[in-house]
Amino acid sequence: MNSSATLDINDEALRYEPSGNPVDVAMLNHLFNHHVDVPAKMAEKEHKFTNITLIPFSPLRKRTLVVHDIGEGSVRVIIKGAPEYVMPMCTTMLNGNCENEDFDEEKKADYLNKIEEVIEEQEKDIFLKPITYAYKDMYLNEFEMLKKTNSDFSLEADRECLECDLTFVVTYYLDDPVRMDAQKSSDALYHAGINTRIISGDHKSTVMKVANFIGLNDDNNESDVMSGS
Repeated sequence: MNSSATLDINDEALRYEPSGNPVDVAMLNHLFNHHVDVPAKMAEKEHKFTNITLIPFSPLRKRTLVVHDIGEGSVRVIIKGAPEYVMPMCTTMLNGNCENEDFDEEKKADYLNKIEEVIEEQEKDIFLKPITYAYKDMYLNEFEMLKKTNSDFSLEADRECLECDLTFVVTYYLDDPVRMDAQKSSDALYHAGINTRIISGDHKSTVMKVANFIGLNDDNNESDVMSGS
């Protein structure tokens, strides 16, 4: 979609306020603020597409998967989530002309390094949450066969057939501010002699920056971070 296009947005659209998951709300507001007629797009989606599979976000998966029946015997698999989890599933990427090109391991490593740089280069009170989007299209009969032979995608191992050969689309960054009382709470716990640790599903660089901001990791020592893996 061309965000520079001029749209005739009516009064009803101007009153549009998305609701639901905070990440989805932030994304819809971002698109709406960049002149995308979100209400029209949502109406078109409801008219054309049917949601046939949903695997919700979890702290372990760090991603959401949805499959839409897009008509004409095809489905679209869409995944959004933590870039370090989604990018390894991708084999191609959309370039600036919305054309597919190879997305090899070197490019993936470069993108992941760039994400860390973007997070670290922000002002000390800006905490960015990176969200990566990827997708692939497949034939409906192929999808139904995979669903039948993989226990309706009930287990993680059953989902690998969907979470592969994806096309990387984009990574967005959401500003997720720290609550105003977090630093005071951290200080109070420290002076009470209580060791405090952060458990988070966010990107490592974001968590390190938060810890530094509230005084838990003043030396920004990466060795203090234990990843899920």
